[in-house]
Order: sequence, then structure tokens, then C-alpha cells
Amino acid sequence: MSKKNTKVLIALSLSAAFASVAHAEDFYVGGSLTAPNYNDQVNRYGDAESGRGPGAKLFGGYQYTPNVAVEAGWMNLGRTQNTGGAATIYGGFVDAVGTYSFAPKWSVLGRAGVAEARLTSSTGDASSAALKAGVGVQYDLTPKVAVRVEYEHYHFVSAFGDKPEVGQASVGLKIGF
Repeated sequence: MSKKNTKVLIALSLSAAFASVAHAEDFYVGGSLTAPNYNDQVNRYGDAESGRGPGAKLFGGYQYTPNVAVEAGWMNLGRTQNTGGAATIYGGFVDAVGTYSFAPKWSVLGRAGVAEARLTSSTGDASSAALKAGVGVQYDLTPKVAVRVEYEHYHFVSAFGDKPEVGQASVGLKIGF
């Protein structure tokens, strides 16, 4: 069994064990379509005007309290390119998410977390950790279904000798159990 498959098996086993202990109604899943904004070049490719979309985000979360949740998921930060080539970024993330209801059915949310991403370009591949932060607004369509509009910012630690920053605006759906 490969190292990657072992990690996936361990993660799934831990998730199943945790899910059996926790209340199912506190779990939720969701997805978003995103529009990435490359603020920096990635491996000499791309500039602020060359981000290509759409990107995507899939996530699952657990609502600890009405105002605090933890989310984990997969993100694709789209593609950036110029005449020299192209670069793409995708990977996983874990965030702490805080929400505050300011009107019936309306909430603001903030998030802070970490990500691990794979950056690929026509000259090679790299992996980098990232710090991330975001803000957004959520509207509850029903008690279990909500629409989210967010902006998230990723600051990568090291990719191809640089520290690129990528932002992404997103529109998505959150579905509770």
C-alpha cells in the first residue's frame, strides 16, 4: 500500500470514528464555484490579470456551537498563464470558521486556517503550505440549506522560490444534516 493510500485510509478511519461519536445534525457539506485572483507570479508565469477560472472548493464541516465550526476540504485555485507558460494550484485546507447572525436568516462569517497545495507549471511541480483567511456572508434558505458568498486569501510559504499570494471570490451552497 502506498504512503498516500495509507494516509487516506487513516483519515477515513478517523473520520468514521469521530462521526459515530458526534451528532449527525451538526455536520454539513458544501461546494463553491470560485474566481481566483493571482496577486503574484507563480514560477514566472502569470500576472494579476491572467487568472483563469473557474476554480472550485468542496468542504465538510462540524458545527461545535452556533457560532464556531471547523471545516476541511479541497480547493482548486484555477490557473494563471502568460506567454511563458501556465501554473495551476490545488490542494486541501482546514479552517476555523466563526459566524455571527445579524438579521433573521443572515450571518457574517470569518475564517482562518492552513492549506497544503500542489503547484504545477510547465517547468516543474512544487508543494507549499499556506496561511489563509477569509470573510463572507451567508443566507439561510432553509434551516439546513444556506447560500454563501465569500472572499478567501492564501499566502503560500514557499513555491518555486517565491511566496505567491492568491485570492478567490466564491459563491456556494452549504447543506446540513
